[in-house]
Amino acid sequence: MHTTKLTKKMLSENEDGFTLVETLLVLFIISSTFLIPVLAIDKMIEQTTVDLFFRELTGNLTMMQNHAIINGEGTMVQFSNDKDNGTEFIDFKIRQQPNHRLNKRQVLDTDFYTFRNKELKVIYFKSHSGNISESGNMRFRSVNGDYRLIFWLGSGRIEVTRTPP
Repeated sequence: MHTTKLTKKMLSENEDGFTLVETLLVLFIISSTFLIPVLAIDKMIEQTTVDLFFRELTGNLTMMQNHAIINGEGTMVQFSNDKDNGTEFIDFKIRQQPNHRLNKRQVLDTDFYTFRNKELKVIYFKSHSGNISESGNMRFRSVNGDYRLIFWLGSGRIEVTRTPP
């Protein structure tokens, strides 16, 4: 009996609450504040993925050049693609040693970067000197723009530059 009086009293009082529109507005504002950083993080992840790719690539190229100088064995770097399954890769090899531990393949994540050159390139580092057999460049298209990997003749210097659109 006492509970029914309390229930009637609660129903009879005119209490103001939040309407559906007000609640939806608050939820929209809160979700928007969480969405903005997520969009910025996606862009940062793309940029970091591309930066790490070029750091790994230049590190592997330097490793091949250093091996040619220190061990007196010629090395090669071959930029290739497999047109049958659409993969692109870079092979790092010690010449005349097919089972060497430094031989490896770096597969390109084509969601982030691809080759732009029509012809694919092979770079040879000469034994003992580490000099490059010929100068040239490789072009890459990435989610952040186009890049050039430049090979300087002689000293074997390698430079990564971003090309203007």
